[in-house]
Amino acid sequence: MNMKQINEPVFRQFVDQNLAYVYTVALKLSGSRDDADEITQQTFIKAWRAFHRFDEARSARPWLHEIAKNTAYDFLRRQRTTPISTEDVCVQMVVSSVAIDSIDTSIDAARARALLQHSSSTIQQIIQLHYFEGLRFREIATRLSMSIHTVTSLHRRALQRLKKLLD
Repeated sequence: MNMKQINEPVFRQFVDQNLAYVYTVALKLSGSRDDADEITQQTFIKAWRAFHRFDEARSARPWLHEIAKNTAYDFLRRQRTTPISTEDVCVQMVVSSVAIDSIDTSIDAARARALLQHSSSTIQQIIQLHYFEGLRFREIATRLSMSIHTVTSLHRRALQRLKKLLD
């Protein structure tokens, strides 16, 4: 697909190929299906406007992830009457991840925050890098000089502890 010669059918195909991924990112970040729909729509509007700048030699997912993440942060900030901190966004992403896994969207962010604060610094880094910076586990493993299996195991254990605490 030649990104430089943007046209509606090309972009429609691009959306079709990436819609589920962007929606999943938006849902994890917002914790709400309605909000995820809005964030997804806004993400693709922004992608359309910047499509001509996309480097076709690179994967679309990291580019779209960044747009979706920034769109979600902006959306969540506008929805709140009080300012939102990066810690709150990170906690909400973790809570949303657990909520999606357990089909329970009413998880208590305060208890999740407490659990994360009492976790090891390595687990906090993994959570921060994965949910806040959008890194994949392989990228986190490289950054932290760990095996990917250790990173995924620590991540899964943290989510299991959070789920157990919140049940």
